[in-house]
Amino acid sequence: MLRYLKSPALLLSILLVGCSSPMEFQSKHDHDTVVKFASRRTDNKRSGTQWAKVLESSFAQANEIDLRKIEELKTLGTVAAWEKIHVINERIENRQKRVEPLMPIVSEDGYRPEIRLLPVEEMLAESRQEVIATSLPAIEENLRLAENGQRLKARKAYDRIFTLRKKYHWAGAQAEELQSEALALGKTYVLFEMGYRWDFFNSQSVLRHLEFWGVSGDATWQVVHFNEMPGIQYDFRAVVELLEASVSPDQTSTTSTSYSQQIVVGKEEVKDSNGVVISSKPIYETVTATTEEVRAWKDASLSAQITVFDFNTGKELLNQRIWESESYSASSCSVSGDARAFTGCCAGGMIFFPSDSNMMDECAMDLRYRLGCLLQQVDLPN
Repeated sequence: MLRYLKSPALLLSILLVGCSSPMEFQSKHDHDTVVKFASRRTDNKRSGTQWAKVLESSFAQANEIDLRKIEELKTLGTVAAWEKIHVINERIENRQKRVEPLMPIVSEDGYRPEIRLLPVEEMLAESRQEVIATSLPAIEENLRLAENGQRLKARKAYDRIFTLRKKYHWAGAQAEELQSEALALGKTYVLFEMGYRWDFFNSQSVLRHLEFWGVSGDATWQVVHFNEMPGIQYDFRAVVELLEASVSPDQTSTTSTSYSQQIVVGKEEVKDSNGVVISSKPIYETVTATTEEVRAWKDASLSAQITVFDFNTGKELLNQRIWESESYSASSCSVSGDARAFTGCCAGGMIFFPSDSNMMDECAMDLRYRLGCLLQQVDLPN
């Protein structure tokens, strides 16, 4: 029974049945719920006068409550207040969209409810403009602080501008200029250096992977260069020394297991002089089989030391060792002899080992992710 109550329309119908009249239904619900249901009962056809009056009354009361709340919030004049006003305006818009297509409404006895629509488009335009206008001082203050090196303030300004453009339709040159300024002030530049001790092939494999995919854990705010570029004011120098990069040989182990089983291959019968079978007994045969299970595995490991310095002062900000590993395993099974002796499951198939380069690339991907996370830790010291 409960699963049927998940349908809003059915639930409203059940609630309606429990009320003896539209007026009683109105008294038990909030105004928007009543408007929603009453509009369905007056679906541009001649409806009952009681439902038309319920719609008229609830629609007017809902708008009255919202307008009163808007006037209270306007006296505050804050960003939060105008955001709440915008939410209320959107609620009014949704309410009117539900009722407006039904107009004019005429009940079965000729009653015409008075439905007064509000200039909701103008109201929404006003709340959007006021949200933007009241947000500008904080955005400009954050950008001013960002000019003095507080990158977090620039990112906060960028996020706010992004919200204003998406949610409140802020467009134009000012929005674009401020967003570009916030993006530029919030970025950090990292000069990435990599060294290695042994195993030139594996070291180059890791370096190639990092250069191709990048290192940054935050593509919006971090820019990582592998070579120093002229005209760039770097914030950090990250030195990564590859300590060890190795891949094990392809390794296998084989386990053999023997099975035997007695199976009935016929029966021996004893007959009397008239040829009638008077007794019989099964004839057994012993069959044998051998399963051979091959288990394969291969491991790769990578360790590196990362040290991050403040590019301007040379101060060490982070020094940490990283270990990454990758493992491959697979198995295959075959049966020889009489298969009737083995009743279990034996998965066949060939085993294909991954290449050393692929194993090291997997380790390099993990290393790349870890490096990005560590760079984020020192990205915003202020």
